[in-house]
Amino acid sequence: SKASLPDLREAYRAASQVYEKVGVGADLRAEQARAESDESAARAELDRLSNKVRTRAGQLLESPDGSDGPSRQAAAARAEELVQLLETRMSSASEQLGRLRGEAERHAPEDGDTHTDLPEELQPRDTEHAQTLLRTATAELASRTEALAQAREAH
Repeated sequence: SKASLPDLREAYRAASQVYEKVGVGADLRAEQARAESDESAARAELDRLSNKVRTRAGQLLESPDGSDGPSRQAAAARAEELVQLLETRMSSASEQLGRLRGEAERHAPEDGDTHTDLPEELQPRDTEHAQTLLRTATAELASRTEALAQAREAH
């Protein structure tokens, strides 16, 4: 018996739907395999992180800065700015340290470890004592500078 044209069309439509479902299923299985592979790679990467890093990451994700993508991006940008600021400060401090070391070498006594010998009571015992001696010497200098200025005016 010959199939009618409408029956053939219906059979063709049904076969097309089955074919599409099979094709979609294969695509979905391939996509699932890729997703599982990506998940496996991500898990391996996560497992390489220390507990300290994972704990901190969890805290950050629970904070307002970690609530969504834009917040995380903004927090990352702020962190990057802070890193750059700290690197700039570190570089400046390093340059200043180099300059000060150079100055210290230029001003170092040529022979021995002092420029002059001080009486024992004027040799600093520690930082605090050195600051006290410096304040006393500065006050004495100011007083004598004033006395000199007055003596010059008188003559």
